[in-house]
Amino acid sequence: MLFPGERGGYLDVHHFRPFQWRPAQTATGISPLRRIYDLRHTFATFALRAGISTFDLSRYMGASLTMIDRHYGHLARDGREHAIQVLDALSAAEFEPWTLVDAAWTSKPQAGVRAGNKNGS
Repeated sequence: MLFPGERGGYLDVHHFRPFQWRPAQTATGISPLRRIYDLRHTFATFALRAGISTFDLSRYMGASLTMIDRHYGHLARDGREHAIQVLDALSAAEFEPWTLVDAAWTSKPQAGVRAGNKNGS
């Protein structure tokens, strides 16, 4: 249990908010006061900005991938622009084309078959 109650067991959030959470924020000068639930949003935002995938985040938070994408997808690095950058990087001149993918399941080229023409002519 991450935040146990004073006597063990589950934290009584209805008692925690007014007697610990809000006074702690006031004492540290946090304004406006934040909800406990805001910690969930903060975690999701930081995780996505750090590069955690939306798939992994959905598992960590116990939420569907659809919900994560709907609420936080604009923050994800695994979005369309990131995918384009990753794929473009693979076509950089320093990479030899045959070193990019180790696909053991692909067939080996046959002797006498030229690239681009599979029937050998």
